[in-house]
Amino acid sequence: MHNDLFTRLIRMIGAVIIAAASLTMVTVLPATPAAAEGNEAPGNPAAFRSITAGDAHTCVILTNGSVRCWGANGSGRLGLGDTSRRGDGASEMGAFLPTVSLGAGRTATAITAGIGHTCALLDNNSVKCWGENGNGQLGQGDTADRGDGANEMGDNLPAINLGTGRTATAITTGLGHTCATLDNGARKCWGANGDGQLGQEDTADRGDGAGEMGNNLPAVFLPPAGFISGTVTDSVTAQPITTAVVVALRTSDFSFAGSAVTDGSGNYTTHTPPGSYYLYLLDTTVAHVDGFFGAPLTVFVADGGNSDTDVTMAPNRGSFSGTITDQATAIPLSGVQVFAIGSTGISASTTTDGNGTYNLANLPVGTYRAVFVDSIGRRTPEYYDNSPNFAGTIPITVTAGNSTPNINAALLRP
Repeated sequence: MHNDLFTRLIRMIGAVIIAAASLTMVTVLPATPAAAEGNEAPGNPAAFRSITAGDAHTCVILTNGSVRCWGANGSGRLGLGDTSRRGDGASEMGAFLPTVSLGAGRTATAITAGIGHTCALLDNNSVKCWGENGNGQLGQGDTADRGDGANEMGDNLPAINLGTGRTATAITTGLGHTCATLDNGARKCWGANGDGQLGQEDTADRGDGAGEMGNNLPAVFLPPAGFISGTVTDSVTAQPITTAVVVALRTSDFSFAGSAVTDGSGNYTTHTPPGSYYLYLLDTTVAHVDGFFGAPLTVFVADGGNSDTDVTMAPNRGSFSGTITDQATAIPLSGVQVFAIGSTGISASTTTDGNGTYNLANLPVGTYRAVFVDSIGRRTPEYYDNSPNFAGTIPITVTAGNSTPNINAALLRP
């Protein structure tokens, strides 16, 4: 669902441009080797730019940007296409230790190791992870380990989808999860979440199923920030609209800042940094018109504050209603089926209640014919208005937000 909504949003407001910010979790070190710290091997045979250690494995980035890993290799955490340990026997280190294949022409600028997986920030600011993936910590939308078999590394290892146009500036790993700082300053985390380590105010793992990464992976909510909250209702009926999506867009460049889905009462709350925003509304049932609220209305959010903003959506659907009776007795008939026939066939149907009344709702704006079928009493079917066949029907016009009344029928028992 969320993929369709964002596609609609992007199509209607154009490309999103988000100002970049940078906060670091794993520092991207300069290309030249750091000064000696006194712990180098004699002769410093291979200078390196960065080093990381997991539970039982170690990885380094050499000065040429290549990566080498050694130690335990369960689940392929060394990224060498097998599960054999390295470094525990003769002739396994130095020139005998293979480099990790990151893809054609790719090098690493940062490296981080979890308990059983490893992630690298590449020179093109993409992120690749390999090794254990039981909780989706590799960010591939599944739980398949990578790096433990042939043809799983290099160009065959997909970069993590961080969102449309998004890249990473820093990465870090935990026990079974991974986090990245993005080029717009946002942080995203995926993988194990049993203790809420993904910062999503729940304990659901992310990255272990389809449709959980990219634009569908929420950024971690961190201060400074405030709230926009309110209720979404129908502009004609004032009834709450459930499962509507409220998107906060920065007024400066229409970039995405936050979103929320309304609950069963039409209420929503979205976290946003301090600033000014436009609200863009989408109805997942397509019963209302998508678009900006107001001209658009500017909503201001202060640090730690809540901007209470109720919004409305114009309906793009309507209904028709009426009463069905017995022609001879005028007694209301319950259980009569009412069908709305549009340009492509039957568009919707409903059944009369105990009083013989019905309301055929949620019809797209347009012209319809109605037919009434009494399957219980076996009265003769009838088209509106009092026609035995479709050719004699009278069209019914349905307008947005309105119900066309008095589409009645009196059925005859043969």
